[in-house]
Parts: sequence; C-alpha cells; structure tokens
Amino acid sequence: MVFSILSSEMRRKERIVALCLRISGVNISNNKVTETMSIVLLLISLSNLINAQTQPATSLPQDSTSVKDSGYIPIKPIPMLGSLERTLSGENVLPDSLFPFVDYKYLGDLLSKFTEVYIRDLGSPGQLHGLTMNGVDARSIAVMSDGILLNEPLTGVFDLNLYPTEYIERIEIIPATRAFLYGINSTGGAINLVTKNYVAAKPISRIRFFESAYEHTYFDGFVSQDVKRDLNVTIGLQHPSYYGRFRNSNHEGWNARVKIRYNLSEDLNIFASEMYNQTRTGLNGGLDTLTLPIDYYDKIDAILRNEDAYEKITRHDVQLGMAGRFFSDSNSITSLTLFHSTNLREYRDENPPIPYNNIFLQQDHWSQWYGARLTHNFLFFGNEINLGAEFQSRGVIASSVMNQEFRNNKSIWIKDRYEVLDAGLVVSGYGRYEHEPNQYALSSGFDVSYQLFSSLNVHGGISKSIRSSTLQEELWKDSVVDSWLPLSHEQHEVREVGLKLNLSNLELHLSSFQRTIVSSLENFSSFSANPFPNIFIDTFNERKIQGVNGLVKFRYGLFIAEGMFQYLSITNDGNEDTRYPNWNASGGIYLWDKFFDEHLNIKVGFRGRLVSAHDGVEFNPQAQMYVPSKYWKVKSVAVGDFVLLAHIGDADIHLILENMLGRDYILVPYFPMPDRTLRFGLNWQFLD
Repeated sequence: MVFSILSSEMRRKERIVALCLRISGVNISNNKVTETMSIVLLLISLSNLINAQTQPATSLPQDSTSVKDSGYIPIKPIPMLGSLERTLSGENVLPDSLFPFVDYKYLGDLLSKFTEVYIRDLGSPGQLHGLTMNGVDARSIAVMSDGILLNEPLTGVFDLNLYPTEYIERIEIIPATRAFLYGINSTGGAINLVTKNYVAAKPISRIRFFESAYEHTYFDGFVSQDVKRDLNVTIGLQHPSYYGRFRNSNHEGWNARVKIRYNLSEDLNIFASEMYNQTRTGLNGGLDTLTLPIDYYDKIDAILRNEDAYEKITRHDVQLGMAGRFFSDSNSITSLTLFHSTNLREYRDENPPIPYNNIFLQQDHWSQWYGARLTHNFLFFGNEINLGAEFQSRGVIASSVMNQEFRNNKSIWIKDRYEVLDAGLVVSGYGRYEHEPNQYALSSGFDVSYQLFSSLNVHGGISKSIRSSTLQEELWKDSVVDSWLPLSHEQHEVREVGLKLNLSNLELHLSSFQRTIVSSLENFSSFSANPFPNIFIDTFNERKIQGVNGLVKFRYGLFIAEGMFQYLSITNDGNEDTRYPNWNASGGIYLWDKFFDEHLNIKVGFRGRLVSAHDGVEFNPQAQMYVPSKYWKVKSVAVGDFVLLAHIGDADIHLILENMLGRDYILVPYFPMPDRTLRFGLNWQFLD
C-alpha cells in the first residue's frame, strides 16, 4: 500500500515535468535523465508521504525559504547568519530572489553578473574555467561558504562547478579595498555564498532541470522539512552531465548535501552541514597547433592535444556551528563554526586500447584543511564593530609531486564602521593579522562613503595587503611545473573611487581602481611540452593594474535596458600585459513586466557580449594553471543570445537561444566556445 501511494505520487509529478519538456520540444528519452529524475522525484515524494499524516492540511508560503501553518509559530532565527558583512550595498549582493531572471548554468554564470568578475571560459561544462576579478586571478580570490574558505590548499583555488547554485540564498562580493579582510589570500576579492535556511512546517521540495546540445543536462532537487518544531532538515541532490562537442570533453558529476538547523531560542541557533562531490571530466587541453584553420570548429576533424587525459574529483565539506546573543544588546551576535574538508584529485593520462600519445601518467593529490572560525559583532558608542579570529590547518596529505606538507594559519581581524548621523558620511577602518610558522602578515585599510544627495553617493578607499605563495607555487617540482626559490609574498596596494546614482528609472554605478603588486608571482611557459605547455613560476618586481567598472540599468515603461563593462590596463615592470582584454562588456534589452493579474512575470529580449582582442592565456589541465599564450591570440568577440525567462505560479521557465548567429570564437586559446544551441530549463517548487 505504501509503495503504491509513493509510486502514484512520483508518477503525478513526473508527468507534470515531462509534459512541460514535451511542449518545449526537449528530448527526455535519455536514460541518465530519466534515472536522475526518478531519484529526485523519489526524494520529494518520500518526504511528502512520511509527513502526510503528521502535518496540518493547509500551508501559507511566507517567503522563498519559509512555509508555515496556522497553528505553528516558529522561533524567529538569528538573522544574517553566514554573512560576512551586514551592511553590504546592493551592487555587492545577488539574492536568490533574482536568480529566476538571471540565466545561469553554474556558479560562474551568476558571478559574471558582478562588474568585477571576468571568467576565462574553456567552452565546455565542467572544466576549470578561470575566475578573475579586476585583473587578478583565482589564486588571490577567496571563495567561501557561510564565511568558511573553500579554496583547496595545493593550488589555492576553488572549482566553481562543485558548488550547487540551488543551495545559495545570496551571493556577497566584498569590494576591492577590504577584500583581504575575511579570508586567506583574498587580496584580489572575497566571494561569500550564504546558504539557504528554511522554516517548513510542511515539506518544501524543488527541482531544477535544463537540457541543451550535446546531451548537456542538469538536475537539482531538494526537500526541506521541520522534523520537529524549530528543527529543520534540508537534503539535496545534483547531477550535471555533458557528452561533449569535441572528443574527450565529457563531464559527469554528483553532489549530495544536507543541512540541519535547530533554533533553540531566539538567542541561540545551532547548525550543521555536509556536502559531498564526485566528478569525472575529460581533459583534452583544447586544439593542437597542428589543427588546420578550416578545422578549428570541426568536432570531427579538429586535432586535440590529448584524447586520453581525465580527472576524478572526490570532495567532502563539513561544518558544525552555533550563533547566539549572549549579551543584553540584541545587535551583539557571536558565531562559532568548526569545519573540515578534504579534496582528492586523481589525474590520469592512460593509454586506451588505441593509444593517442603513448603517455602513461597517474597523479593523485589529496589535500585537507580544518579549523575553527569565531566572529563577534556589536555596537559601541555608535561604532559597528566586527571582530574575528580563525585557526586553519591546511596542507597536502599525499601527492605524486611533493611530500606531505601542512601549515597552521592563525588570523585575527577587526572592522570598525562609523556612521555620522544626519551627515550621510560613513567611515570604516579595518585590519587583519596572519601568522604562519616563521612568517606573519599585517594588512590594513579604510574607506569612506558620502551621500551627497538622496540619489547620489560617492565613495573611496585604500588598503595594503599580502598574498602568500601557494603550496603548488612553492613545492610542486616535476617536468611540468618548476620555480625559483624562495618565492616572496606579494604586496598589494589598492586604491578605489566611485559613485552611485539612483533615480526613479535610472541606476548608474562607476568605479575606478588602481592596484600595485610588488613581487608579483606569475606563470610563464618556455616551450610546449607533450601534450600541455610547461609552467615556470617567477616574479615581476612591480605589476600595475588600472581599470574602470561600470553598470547601468534604465527602465522605460515595459522595457528595460541593462549593461555593464570593464576596462583594464596592465603593465609588468613597465611593459604592457596583453593576457587580459582591455575591454569586456555585456548587456541586453528586454520586455520585463507582470501580466494576467501578476500571475505571469516575464523577461524576454536580446543580450550581447563584447570582448576586445588580446593575447590571452593557455590552460594546462594537468597542473590546473594558466600561462601566457604562445601560438594563438584571442580575436575580438561579439555574440548575442535570445532570452526568455518567465515565472508562472511556482515554476520558472528558461528558454535560451545561445550564440544565435552561430559565431565561431574563443575566449581561451584554443578552446572553441559553443556554437548555436537551444537550451530549455525548468525550476519548479512544490509546497505539498
């Protein structure tokens, strides 16, 4: 009887999803799609069945993360848990309420909506696309989840494919001058992913699906339920899959996650979470230099650098923590989080039955980091004080290219924000001290914001900070990666000024920045090894980055135009650096409004992207590092898409015609970007 009811409930929801897919013309016959759909719907239906007899018959959705019934008054949770700062301005935050109207396939697409971010896209899902912010690469960018660092210790970077977008409540980006404050090696930028928190007297379940060309599919499903009063459990599952346009570019991944939150009182919350990732990705390294120009975008005749290499990633992330108000001031909030993470990367270049390059290579890199993070926020005579301390043990348990190495990092930081009442002036000062064996680093800065008029704000700041070399830069020694020793710390000095204009139908943000890096650590390549370019790490005496970021939104009636741009000028010891585009811009024109008594919210129109010509960088997938391109240059790029995004009831529908003119182009030599493709997506929430 139980299994009959469960099967009936699964078939009902499966028919709803399948009907939408057939209407859109999407093929759902693929076995992997059907298998994943069954798992997700089983998860949803099982939760509904278990709670069918124990919950009241009605529920009223209060917001995107809350479902209550008439007799259930939950304890009000402590707000802003997981946030780095409680006073971030709007352009530095992307809430999940805007996700339905931001087309995205993975986390990197969401980050690209910030003016500071430029992604070195490798053209295929699942690859380690290069994250940059204001001309600084991922080694200097901290990616965090609820304030806990995700960057793994060996390479110092985080693979954006491993974080499920449906787990995110909001994305925070800390501005350039104070980015260093909250994470190890975050001198170039700090990105914080705040996870969802639910209050659900009745079950909440959601599925997200999309399918595109070359069997690119994505499923994500989760269920959230208060198993008892004020004790919520949320579990989720994600499965991306990609067959590949070119040989050996396939990708498949699994992500499973669980989060528990127990609100003991309005003054004490306890939380715990675990996330598991497992992926397998083909690493063809892009086109070989032997490829004829006529075959650059031919998936059959193109010659690839490697048709054998692949990687497997297995990763665990665990957090356990509490937040409380332990003093009479309700604004005084203390939080403590314990964390532990491991990351195993298995790189293989093996000979299949038909050898491609006669290389046989097996490299394993197993890294681990754990520690504790303590923060305390309070008000003191009008000053908003943020205090923090953290201990991390970070290192490599075992590696094919280096010995076991662990380093203990101890850090403390403080930020003092003071707002002059009725004057529109806000002044902030901040500093961070880090200590590792035989070395320490002290970073500091301040910024000022002034509200000239109700619609116009100006701001500026300056900071000095330190980036330490990664374990890979220091200790990886083989025929692929080498460096001079010792490598010194990078010293960053950042200056920024900007303005924000907000009128009834116009929003404009402009900022100008200058970054000077002394003893800048850079990757070079002296020759192209078999099959990937070799890497040699050295330093520039001085690297200067100057730039301008801009964002504009304009609404007229039912129509909205929005766009953003970045200009960069970079020199190394006085010589021009051509690895980055001088200009990159994106934007679109849309009809965006609500219709049918506000039951339909639709955004439909055209968007485009421009990237100026530059020399670019090549990618070495064995070492996961970028080096200056030696054989190809990136030509100027101009591509456009048709976009339809709609919210109907509890469903979000995406229909995207990408690269609608079928342009052939690259952003990283030489990884061809996707040709003209149609992508359909569906995001559906169930409240029963």
